Amino acid sequence: MRMCRYIFVIVLLAKIGVVYGQNAQVDSLSQELKRATSDTTRINLLNAMSIEYVYINPAVAKDDVDIALSKSREINFLKGEATALNVLGGINWAEGDYPQSLNFYLSASEIFEKLHDRLGV
Repeated sequence: MRMCRYIFVIVLLAKIGVVYGQNAQVDSLSQELKRATSDTTRINLLNAMSIEYVYINPAVAKDDVDIALSKSREINFLKGEATALNVLGGINWAEGDYPQSLNFYLSASEIFEKLHDRLGV
């Protein structure tokens, strides 16, 4: 019984640490977003914030990535568009919509290939 309590406390503390770390990262990115002046920087920060939110709060992640995707297409920023599509794939994966997730991943992969971005692919 004592061992179960010990394990429970360790797991609980680990989860609190992960949540705190993710919130700190999102707060840092939010501060950078407020100071960003270029569109590409704002897009990159929105994509980074949405990545942090994918498994915590997919709805918030979707809001941020939708803005990043729209703005990327508006200014023809292909790397930002591909990253946003990749994040949308992750959001749909987290929500269990695997066919839609695959569509987003494949669309992102096509753009990364055009950019000769092996890591993105």
